[in-house]
Amino acid sequence: MDWHGHFQSNGCKVFFSGHERIKRNGVALICNKTTAASVLGYNPVNDRMISIRLDGHPVKTTNIQVYASTSAASDEDTQNFYGRLQDLVDSVPRGDALVIMGDWNAKVREEAVAGISGRHGLGERNEAGERMLDFCEANRLVISNTLFQQPTRRLYTWTSPDGQYRNQIDYILVRKRWQSAVKSANTLPGAYCGTDHELLVAIIHIKLRKVKKQDRVYKYSLNDIPERYNIEVKNSFGELDLSEREPDELWQEARKDKEYHLNIVCSEIEADNQRGRTRDVFKKIRDITGEFKLRVGSLKRNAGEGIYEDEAPIIEEEVRKAVKSLANGKSPGSDELPIELFKEVGDEGVTVLTVICQRIWCTGVWPKRWKESIYMPIPRKGDPRICSNNRTIALISHASKVMLKVIQHRLEGYMERNERKAMETMESNKVQAENI
Repeated sequence: MDWHGHFQSNGCKVFFSGHERIKRNGVALICNKTTAASVLGYNPVNDRMISIRLDGHPVKTTNIQVYASTSAASDEDTQNFYGRLQDLVDSVPRGDALVIMGDWNAKVREEAVAGISGRHGLGERNEAGERMLDFCEANRLVISNTLFQQPTRRLYTWTSPDGQYRNQIDYILVRKRWQSAVKSANTLPGAYCGTDHELLVAIIHIKLRKVKKQDRVYKYSLNDIPERYNIEVKNSFGELDLSEREPDELWQEARKDKEYHLNIVCSEIEADNQRGRTRDVFKKIRDITGEFKLRVGSLKRNAGEGIYEDEAPIIEEEVRKAVKSLANGKSPGSDELPIELFKEVGDEGVTVLTVICQRIWCTGVWPKRWKESIYMPIPRKGDPRICSNNRTIALISHASKVMLKVIQHRLEGYMERNERKAMETMESNKVQAENI
């Protein structure tokens, strides 16, 4: 038989994991016919732990069966066990109901530990018990079979072969979020299992409370931009006074076209209301009243010095190339203007952006909205409260990205020219060295 796998026995399905070479230790999970039909997958980690994931509604459940190192094991073995178990816990999806059960070879004592164990433990706490409590605290786990008052014979989980010693060393841990779902946890001393351990049973009812729906930033559909919008924006851009004006003033005037678009939508709402199209009315109202909310806050910087004033002024071809290089479907910055609107307007929009970029290039002064960045943490695996378990993205104005692209393209050209000069100098020096 392989060291891991599954097989059928007496109408149940057994998932097991052992040692690859040595026939020792080993853990297993037994599922009846109903439970086996809900198995999404299992993970035979090693001879001391195995996990199984069950499909459910509305949440999925991950069960981990463990067999911890004994007190006679070396510190290295114990550290390897908890390190591997931590990796396994970190791989469990955050939304799953997590249950970790098995022989921990640890004693936690009757004294309660706030948020981790209750007052119904047994024995004197040992070093293994301290380590297990630290593990529970780090992963927000509670020890379910210490929470309920039971007769002593329903608390101990192990009896010595001669019957003289009894201890509580087996535990069922659940995520603190599901603590209220645990209805009972106790042993069944009369059950014969062919082992010196007692059968430990927990009844867990998982009930979800309704989560309040959070407001979200509405994302407009940009696949079908009205032709009237294009015409009006082009006319508006054509009437702009682009002579010697501050970049911020130019940008504020250019953004008035968004207000015009909203006025068009309001006119459509009034028309739908007169025709009795209630559903369309409320849908369009929801679309235009979505408020942009900062989740983390904005980061601002003071305007810097002029950039390469001795360089040639920015031309429309550079701006047009920058606009085309920006990908569609990206989240806008705090000005809520997606790049698709600039692309749809065409040459008129390029002309306005070129004038603003030229003024920035000459003065070093950026429009206020162009300098705002919205930093948002995106959780990765592990505890999201730890900074290293998050990655950060920054949302900035797409118009400012156009200017940044222009600068990037110019720097690339500058670097290429200097690289060629450096290569020519190296070749020249090499020839001189050979001649010498």
